Amino acid sequence: MRALLALTLCACASRAAVPRTTPATPPVKTVELEPMRIDVVSTERGTETRAYDARSLLDDGNASLMLHRYDEALAAYDHLLADFSDSRLVVPALFNAGQALEGKQDWAGAAERYRKLLDRAAPGDETKVDRKNAHFRLAAVLAEAGDFAASAAAIEKVLAWDDLAPEERIEGLARLGFALVQIKEYAGGEEVLRSALAYHRDIQGTHRLESPYFVAMAQFYLGEIPHQQFTAIPLRYPEEQMKRDVEQKSQLFMLARDRYVKTVEYKSPYWATAAVFQVAAMYREFWDHWMAVPIPAGFNAAEAKEYVKRVNDEPELRRLLEKALYFHEKNVAMARDAGISTGWSQASSAQADEVRDLLARQQKGEQVVPGTTTAGATPAATATPDADSAGRPPTRVYIPARFDL
Repeated sequence: MRALLALTLCACASRAAVPRTTPATPPVKTVELEPMRIDVVSTERGTETRAYDARSLLDDGNASLMLHRYDEALAAYDHLLADFSDSRLVVPALFNAGQALEGKQDWAGAAERYRKLLDRAAPGDETKVDRKNAHFRLAAVLAEAGDFAASAAAIEKVLAWDDLAPEERIEGLARLGFALVQIKEYAGGEEVLRSALAYHRDIQGTHRLESPYFVAMAQFYLGEIPHQQFTAIPLRYPEEQMKRDVEQKSQLFMLARDRYVKTVEYKSPYWATAAVFQVAAMYREFWDHWMAVPIPAGFNAAEAKEYVKRVNDEPELRRLLEKALYFHEKNVAMARDAGISTGWSQASSAQADEVRDLLARQQKGEQVVPGTTTAGATPAATATPDADSAGRPPTRVYIPARFDL
């Protein structure tokens, strides 16, 4: 016992005698390197060896992606996926391959890559950001491909997460609302879009969004709901039916117009020009719908001629064209003053020329014969179908409310 105690004291004294300034032995770190491959290839200069690993292939792909050389980027990513299928870099390679395919507007191909990523990335903190981003991009490319039901399903999975950043939650709600509007689920779409705007109001006192893009998108598609319903209502005989159609179209027109105007308040250049374009387009659409109404069947030649003249000279109808021109010109000027150009402002420039030409021809006495255009002339557009594209029974017709716009 004494000997053991003495050894212990000696050991303690020995440790105490070590100077404090002597550095401790650093811990050993294990660095996991990516596997490397060496290929022997024949070139004009003879046989050469080429060494590469997953990291170098990912870097090559990313460099090409930044330069918009999408095919070169895809070749590098596919090389990585083929030769290093167990690499931890497979997930970013799949995501970036999806980005390259988006650049090529290959929506189906991009969706496939994002789905593979989601299948590959196991739930966990390490891949959660990748999985979340892949869900958002999958929803976006499915919408671009016109598969709005699948897009909505993809984004609903993300919205179920409780740790989304405010920007992410608003984006998710805006994308979901957009998808629902496109499949004419107007009640659900309006509810989701309003929830995005309400959420933004709740957080704006404590959180500043980096961009108003998706808030403005939510407001824009609130305008799309009554706009789509306005477009679907034809003008029909007899006169009493015509009065009802005009009244219903007018109410939806004003609601859509005011919702679009409110979109501009969010100061997103893209959605502001989109909204003003749609206001201008609706004025032209209303004129088109009037001109699609045929000359009454009971009119003789003289009466028909007089009817055509009165329709073309009608001040209220001419005012629709003048308003369309005004808002298209306003859209072009707004974009120019902001130093931007969007597809919407460019479309307004083209449409302004068309409306300006139409007004000039009418002024010269050239008349448009009512009933020779097809805009708004399909009564079936307002009918409730027996079932939707998914085979579900029809739902009650949704009438948007004006409160809160």
